[in-house]
Amino acid sequence: MEGLEFLALKDDSHSRNNWLRGSCSLGIMPANGMTYVPSDQCFCSPGVKILGLNALTAAKDFHAVAPVQDRLLKGPCYGKPAADYQKPQWAAYRHDSLRSGSASVEVSADLKKSWKLQLDPSITQPVVAGDRLFIASRDTHTVHALKSDSGKKIWSFTAGGRVDSSPTLWKGLLLFGSADGNLYCLRQSDGGLVWKFQAAPHRRLIQSYGQLESAWPLNGSVLMLDDLAYIAAGRSTYLDGGLYLYAIEPATGKVVYQHQELGPYADLSRDFGHSYWSEGARNDVLVSDGESIFIMQLRFGKNLKPNPAKTESLLGDRKLGRRVFSTAGFLDDEWYNRAFWMYSNIWPGYYLANQAPNSGQILVFDDTTTYGVKVFWTRNRHTTMFFPGTRGYLLFANDNDNEPILVGRDKGTPVTWLPEFNMNKGGKPKTNWGPGLSSAPRKSSVDAYTYNKDKGIGFTSVSKPKWSVYVPIRIKAMVKTNNRIFVAGAPDVFDEENDPLGALEGRKGGVLCDFSAADGSKIRQYTLDAPPVLDGLIAVEGKLFLATRDGKLSCWR
Repeated sequence: MEGLEFLALKDDSHSRNNWLRGSCSLGIMPANGMTYVPSDQCFCSPGVKILGLNALTAAKDFHAVAPVQDRLLKGPCYGKPAADYQKPQWAAYRHDSLRSGSASVEVSADLKKSWKLQLDPSITQPVVAGDRLFIASRDTHTVHALKSDSGKKIWSFTAGGRVDSSPTLWKGLLLFGSADGNLYCLRQSDGGLVWKFQAAPHRRLIQSYGQLESAWPLNGSVLMLDDLAYIAAGRSTYLDGGLYLYAIEPATGKVVYQHQELGPYADLSRDFGHSYWSEGARNDVLVSDGESIFIMQLRFGKNLKPNPAKTESLLGDRKLGRRVFSTAGFLDDEWYNRAFWMYSNIWPGYYLANQAPNSGQILVFDDTTTYGVKVFWTRNRHTTMFFPGTRGYLLFANDNDNEPILVGRDKGTPVTWLPEFNMNKGGKPKTNWGPGLSSAPRKSSVDAYTYNKDKGIGFTSVSKPKWSVYVPIRIKAMVKTNNRIFVAGAPDVFDEENDPLGALEGRKGGVLCDFSAADGSKIRQYTLDAPPVLDGLIAVEGKLFLATRDGKLSCWR
């Protein structure tokens, strides 16, 4: 009744796989000795259910995994320490292991484009150390090293598979994972290979988005914590033996800790499952609060021992410790209306959170404040909505300590700070925010009982934000500096007659804008040739670096 179920006709070897499902009422096809599972619109089992169109076969027994020491390939620069390296200014994806997207630097409001370089449309967020900049080109498997003051190319390195996110800098070394199942370590100075570690337990390739890659891919981003590099290979705790986690010495490639996270698979003779949520997780960019390591709703210690948290309600929410996460994954850029980012102590389970204080489609934060953008600031029954070319999108600032609550369980009285799209009796919208709906949705309010209630209002807030302002920008990249919030995105225009999808698909150019972090007042706006790639904006002292969807990397100073 939840996901993909197999019913045995001769015995009791049934199975339930809630981490797979077709769209509601439709769609899973057994054929060609495989099971085809299509994309779906459901929010069920967030952080666990695999996404996209997938073709799967029955699980196979693999031969014994080779010892980790036999999977380390030493390169020509092994044992030759990186000399004359510079301190990183933006060391990793979203700046740090917290994935804060925030840097304590000054950047002027009066910016001019210093240089621009044509690379590839699949470029990622860059990282910077001194006069060196490093950026990955996802679909060409390439990492580039550039002069940060001019954009001049220094060297390039091509891996065996996609590199989907920023490399990580550590003491003159550059570390990044690849979809070929390997972790690479290069010297920053010349791109020389120090070592390559096969994190995938076996060499097995599948077709993924038109290319071959390992059945156990790695994200490009590597988490550094206490001078160890943490990675996870695999797609899901339910696929191909699960996720394989490692903590590795960057200088030597030596594995210090390792763990295999598998399942958990239910005992169907006793376990009837849960509505809308599942244990386990999809793989994602690793996050740390300095003590624990997180993948979706999973938590591990520094030694990679699991440290699970109990569920707090029937819909699967749990308290894990404050960290940023995305229920769809950090690298998903679809703006799917039932998925969201959040900076909170909780994992939301099946509850929606468009009314929650520190949730949105992208977030950055510092020691005291979370800044974000809410695209879907209103909703009907259980589908959040937006109306392009009308009010815009809500940019906000909120106290980090303003944790979300569930009415009926948690203390506090929720406040109304976002509209709910309720209908009058005549079926017309109360306010002209956009086109009407075909039928009146169920009325909802922020103080409605929501504990253990599916499709209710979900998590709400006990206090209003520090400030909020609607902006006419489809924000896909943002960064916090000492006193400003820089954002970039496509303009919020809707050309209904000639090109209704033009802004969404990048044909209407882009906008770079900065706002006061203190009160949200707009300071300056710049026109871009194209909108940014997701999270494609970073700040270092006096400069912004911006990666855009036309494949250009530019420096503003």
